[in-house]
Amino acid sequence: MGKSLPPEDIEWWKQEYQATKGLLFGFYLEFIKALGLERPVYIGNAIGASLGLDMGLEYPDLFRAVIAHGCVIKGGKGRKWPVLSP
Repeated sequence: MGKSLPPEDIEWWKQEYQATKGLLFGFYLEFIKALGLERPVYIGNAIGASLGLDMGLEYPDLFRAVIAHGCVIKGGKGRKWPVLSP
């Protein structure tokens, strides 16, 4: 990781890096689109697992399955997690 060249058109070192949910979602959505994947299986650990659960909730038809390991689930009593269709 970290072997790609930094962008030339912005002074990236002057900006605070924030790994927002929107930024991370965008990366994975574009990655899936660029590879032409149809309903891939997402596997994530720790923050990647939490991200996978969130993407599964927001894009239930995008993934065949989400496998989450070692994540923290926040939610109130009675929160229903959708089951992704096979």
